[in-house]
Amino acid sequence: MKANGGRFLTAVPTAPLKLGGDRTTMNTVKALLNEGIETHVVRNHQNQSGDFGDLPLPSSVPVSDLPYLESGLLALLRKRKGSFLDPYIHPEPGFALAGNRIGDYLSKASDSPLMHNVFGYTGKAFQLSSEQHPPALYSPINTLASVKDESLRRSAARRAAHDAVISAVGDDELLAAARNYIASLR
Repeated sequence: MKANGGRFLTAVPTAPLKLGGDRTTMNTVKALLNEGIETHVVRNHQNQSGDFGDLPLPSSVPVSDLPYLESGLLALLRKRKGSFLDPYIHPEPGFALAGNRIGDYLSKASDSPLMHNVFGYTGKAFQLSSEQHPPALYSPINTLASVKDESLRRSAARRAAHDAVISAVGDDELLAAARNYIASLR
């Protein structure tokens, strides 16, 4: 394949470095480099800790931090046929907000060195308008039901109500924010 002008690129995923994960990652990278295969390390903050320790990688090995795609969004993608981009461009009824979250994920991922290396810069294909940017959520989206528009709206409203309680100044503002927060839980 290489003789015919082809290119091998290996993405080596690494998880938070527990139970010798750093040794496994390093051994894999070194073995691939010894075979002359271009290698790229991909760190995915699945547990949201951001804790990967220090990997003593060769300076020639690029590293990308790709965002974690929540399991509810993965369930939506598995249910559909087509690419990751399809639920964003052609969302099913009731799943437009989930499509926006997938578009946001693709936009962030397109800025990573790995995606630049494989596809070139494609971020413009995923530019979200200001109305499409996903708000912060109160609860995780780990099921297909949790990525329906109504569920995402409810979770975003709860997060906004929660944040209002945290940032309230004075008793009257706190009382009003607390009542709003309690109402959002119903």
